[in-house]
Amino acid sequence: MPQQTNRKLIILDPSLKDTGGHFYEYDLAVAAAALRREMSTEIYAHKSCSAGLAIPGGEIQPWFTTEWSAAGGRIRTVVRFVLSNLPTSLRVPLAKIGRRVWGLVKNWGRPPRGADKTKISAAAKTFEIEAIAAIRHAMAGADDIIFLPTIRTSELFALWEAARNTAALQSLQFHVVLRRDAAEMDLPEGGAPGISLLFRNMQTMPTGAAFTFYCDTDQLCRDYELLPHSFEFRLLPIPFPNSKPDAVSLERWSAGSKTKLVYLGGPRVEKGFHLIAPAAHLLQKRFPGTLLWRLQAPASDGLEEPEVIEARRRFSSMRDGSIDLVDRNLNSAEFQSLLLSADIVILPYLPEFYRARSSGILVQVLAAGKPVIVPSGTWLSSQTNGVGAVEFTEPADFADAVLRAVQQLPKLVQEAQGRAAAYTAYHDANVLLEILEKGGHRAGEYP
Repeated sequence: MPQQTNRKLIILDPSLKDTGGHFYEYDLAVAAAALRREMSTEIYAHKSCSAGLAIPGGEIQPWFTTEWSAAGGRIRTVVRFVLSNLPTSLRVPLAKIGRRVWGLVKNWGRPPRGADKTKISAAAKTFEIEAIAAIRHAMAGADDIIFLPTIRTSELFALWEAARNTAALQSLQFHVVLRRDAAEMDLPEGGAPGISLLFRNMQTMPTGAAFTFYCDTDQLCRDYELLPHSFEFRLLPIPFPNSKPDAVSLERWSAGSKTKLVYLGGPRVEKGFHLIAPAAHLLQKRFPGTLLWRLQAPASDGLEEPEVIEARRRFSSMRDGSIDLVDRNLNSAEFQSLLLSADIVILPYLPEFYRARSSGILVQVLAAGKPVIVPSGTWLSSQTNGVGAVEFTEPADFADAVLRAVQQLPKLVQEAQGRAAAYTAYHDANVLLEILEKGGHRAGEYP
């Protein structure tokens, strides 16, 4: 019997715009679990969210005008515009140097914590105003769950300021998931201090509102708990919907005898999209006619990263039928079809970005019992633990990892399928809701 409750679930998710990315799958799974518990759910999404976007069990409100990728993104946009007008011989090396420098800054000791006096950015102030309006619109009460599945430091600072200064918010419960690296969140951003100073401010100047913090990997929990504060970080699963595949799409993508190497998610450098083109070029020469690279690569809303642009150019030059770009966002049934059609899923993520960060796509891959290629020394490799998976240590090793996976495919399939059911049990939206309601798991209790 479903657990009945009068509590409401209010999801504030400015990143939800369409079916692209993991935001939609995540919210879809959580809303479905809430429906089974007879808990009403309201989802406050980005204002531009697709008119036809639907989440059964959840009422979507087009609301926010800023999102994670856009807030504070003016410098990024200018840099990409400048790079896009340079020749390939310059823009790709310059982009790589810039990304390496950022990676060093992000992980170099304890980053600066900023000043006590802050003036948050216009984007963060807009988020604060819109979040207050959403909470009032939802008529949130003291027993309701206000859930933020992702947030920037400046947005969290703005929300805390709102809770301090708005009487109607001071009895509410905010459940906040921190999914970015602790070092990155400890950098001043959007006019707000680094998160260490914010935590100290929250403890020395408390509000009546309750803030509970979560991460979705064990390592992130530990990283945040090393910062100077006394908050406890609780571990959340990474839910995904149990969607049925679209029969037509599954039949089309499963057809043919070639080994199907599938890339899922958006084409981003941190996810290693640019590593696929040289690997495909090399292996197609060695094994002509035997491999099919099917890559989910919807066009970006804005300027794409130079390496992604170059990768698209290289793919367009490979006209032997070995490359199939899926250049649009997929609904949940289509995404499941693409996943199930794969012989091997390739996740060539850059280790410097995913040492502690999670991947919702990996969770779905492992739950589906699919062999996968992942970077070593990351959360992804800690989850596969060498079972049903092949690891690569450096970008230059990725092509060799693909070759090894193809050669070991029968063994990898058997291992991946044997592990799927046990891995799926924890990453369930029902478990997530139980944790939000009852307290949750400490770091170290991850299965």
